[in-house]
Amino acid sequence: MTREELAGRRRRGRRVFALWMVLLLLLAALAGTGAWWLGSGRWTTMPAVTGLDRERATALVAESDLTPTVTERADDDVAPDLVAQVDPAPETRVLRGTTVTLVVSTGRPAVPDVPAGSAVDTAEDAVRRAGLTPVRSTSAEEFSAEVPAGAVIRTDPPAGTRLAGGAPVTLVTSRGAEPAPEPTPPPVDETAPPVPFVIGMRADEAEALLRQDGFEVEIERSFPFGRRDGHVVGQDPGSGSDARPGDTITLTVL
Repeated sequence: MTREELAGRRRRGRRVFALWMVLLLLLAALAGTGAWWLGSGRWTTMPAVTGLDRERATALVAESDLTPTVTERADDDVAPDLVAQVDPAPETRVLRGTTVTLVVSTGRPAVPDVPAGSAVDTAEDAVRRAGLTPVRSTSAEEFSAEVPAGAVIRTDPPAGTRLAGGAPVTLVTSRGAEPAPEPTPPPVDETAPPVPFVIGMRADEAEALLRQDGFEVEIERSFPFGRRDGHVVGQDPGSGSDARPGDTITLTVL
């Protein structure tokens, strides 16, 4: 074998050796990584994000190789847009890639917007879903020409008002259109003269006196052909009644 052939064989041997070394190193690295992953590497810890704002909390969860999902809930004690609760709890050991829940506060519950004309059951359901307590009362009924009887006119307090969780919200309901008012009687003329007492007077004198005070007079005679100058034996309405000028006084003449 020549010197050149020996040199070529040595070079090929070194290359094969180098390839085997690289392969062994890769296998060792894969074995180490697999052992780490099967041991502690696939686990992470839920970060403490309660009280943080939504953006910062979701970023920290993502940095811990977890997948954040956000739900919103009213809370009396936690300001809006801050994390009120997490699941799982902070410092819990969880698998990487696990989806975790961040409950973000919307602040105190707000009275929902209940459109005028809504059914009572629908309005009650909306108030309950807002975290408040619907209340009905016969004293919270009003006449309305626009809203049918029995339907909701509005809430008290009005929509958008922030209240403590579970606080009462009154549903103001309609009684329907308001009935037409009773006609107002004409004012009583306190200066009008009372009906005078004319019994015993001659018919013509009594009629003249009554007409002078503004009354109409109708004469009824006891006999079909009674005397025109007969005397008054009865009057209706009587003296001192609440008859007013323009009313008719009936005289019975004998």
